[in-house]
Parts: sequence; structure tokens; C-alpha cells
Amino acid sequence: MGQVSVKQKLGQRQVRELQRHVSFSEPEIHDWYHEFCQSTHRSRKDSVYLTEEEFCTVYKSVYPGKSDDFARHIFRTFDMDANDRVDFREFLIGLSISGSDDAEKQVSWAFRVYDVQKTGYIIKEEMTQIIRAVFKMMGVREITDNGETKTPEDLADEMFRQMDKDGDDRISWKEFRDGAKANPIVLRLLQCSPPDKQGHIDEGAEGEVFT
Repeated sequence: MGQVSVKQKLGQRQVRELQRHVSFSEPEIHDWYHEFCQSTHRSRKDSVYLTEEEFCTVYKSVYPGKSDDFARHIFRTFDMDANDRVDFREFLIGLSISGSDDAEKQVSWAFRVYDVQKTGYIIKEEMTQIIRAVFKMMGVREITDNGETKTPEDLADEMFRQMDKDGDDRISWKEFRDGAKANPIVLRLLQCSPPDKQGHIDEGAEGEVFT
């Protein structure tokens, strides 16, 4: 990893600009900038950014399981200009949105995670791919839901069937938004919280529901 030593802090104008898009305080922004710069690459233009590999390394420090596949999907949603790198602005905005308490922002971000090909629709293969990555990161192969054992394929099939209201084999933004409100597991899966025995994900749930 190309570590850099960053002596200067963000300027006041940069901080104010960032605060237009995120909910972090000024000290938090400076702290995140310091952490960001410890793991980033420095370009010839003296800008710092995370490559996909570096982003995955940082993500694995938070989720030490087999998180590479899932981290690549998160990297995709953070890389807003699709130039295969995440600068600090993109990183901070990505953190703010993915961890937001605002339900609409959460759903919007989740849609982008599931929309792997960026078509504006989600197909079943994409949903299955994301759920597989989540299960892999959490070190589980299946869950028990109401006495039924469900694999990522089973869960994706069930979720997709519930959300695809018009039966056209793809989920639109409206269908996803409505479905996420009716079935919170769609969002909670991306927070990597284990489901309870009723199939609802709760951060305080016990891990034995996984096998």
C-alpha cells in the first residue's frame, strides 16, 4: 500500500464545502482525513485517493472476514465518477450516506449496491451476487428463517419475488423503495447484521441463527 505522510490539514474552505454534503463535524472531518491519508496512494498531482485494493484493505480492517467481494461492491458505490479510485470527498460522502439515519438516503444507497451493472434496475442475478458476498463476509452459508434453512439463492429469490410487483423480471427504483419499506432485511443485510429467528435483522441478534 502506498502510505503517505500528510502534514497539512484540509483548508477551511474545503471543510465548509464538505459540510454541505455530509453531517460530520469539522473535527470529525479532519480525523477522517488523517485516517484516509494513512492508507492512500499519492498521484503525480499530489492528490490522495484509495485504489480498489487499498479500499478493500481498509474495509477488511473493519470487517476482518472474507470481505473482499462485498468491499468491491461498496467501492463501486463510493466511486461516484467511476474513475476506479475514491478521493477523500467521495470517501466522506460515501460514509455519510451509507451510515445515514435518513431512510431515503439509506434506500437510495442500497439500490446502488444491488444495481451492480448500473442499469437503473436490479435483476435477480445481481441481488443474488450481493447476498452471496454478504454471507461470505459474515462466514455463513445459510440462515434459519421460521424453521426453514435458506441459502443466499433462496433469500434472493424470495426477496426478488416480493419486490417485482409487475413481474417483468427486474426491480425498478420505485419497486425497490416500496419493498425496502415493507421488508427491512433488504437494507439490514448490507449492514451485515445477523437476522433473528423470524428473519428480521437486528444488531443485537445472536449469531446461532446462522449455520
